[in-house]
Amino acid sequence: TPIFVDNTNINLEDLAPYVAVGQAEYYDVEIIQFNTPPQVAGGRNIHGVTEKHVDALHKRLCAVKLPNRFKVTYI
Repeated sequence: TPIFVDNTNINLEDLAPYVAVGQAEYYDVEIIQFNTPPQVAGGRNIHGVTEKHVDALHKRLCAVKLPNRFKVTYI
């Protein structure tokens, strides 16, 4: 049974607890990262996040290098 966690997990520290719990429960954990341009993501924003903040989050996300042990799919 698939389980989805949808959150703004920008840093490795944000992702690690979800990965650890999934692996402890013998799930095949896969991280799916959507490569959405910040202008598009900002246009979809319904939470009042400023364009400046969306740009900053995008830059942080692009700088993250996940360990090879994580199964990651980029869409």
